[in-house]
Amino acid sequence: MATIVKLTLAACLESYRPRKDKSFTLTFSTSELREYEIITINQLMSKIGALHFTESDKIEDEDMAKMDVIDKEINNKSQSTRLRNTLFVLHQQNGGNAASFKDFYTTETEKIINHYKAKLG
Repeated sequence: MATIVKLTLAACLESYRPRKDKSFTLTFSTSELREYEIITINQLMSKIGALHFTESDKIEDEDMAKMDVIDKEINNKSQSTRLRNTLFVLHQQNGGNAASFKDFYTTETEKIINHYKAKLG
């Protein structure tokens, strides 16, 4: 099993920018970094991870427990993400494209919802 690379730094949130897909780009600044911190940042580039940012100078046990949950979500895709990805591949295999996926996704998930609604007593 690979070692998980982690980095904890004091940082200042300088800006944020909304993106087209409704996610955000966050920009942080730090004080001068040690060599091993720079190396770690390079190792983490383009990786998916978890971010916990607080004005406090220490991380509480409660916050660490939340980070453990986030870590599990990152390492194992959620069922809804797996379903969406599967439906997207199916849509592409049937000749669909990204522009028409939203309608396809809505139609297919409604079929699934109605299937299980019909089983309710």
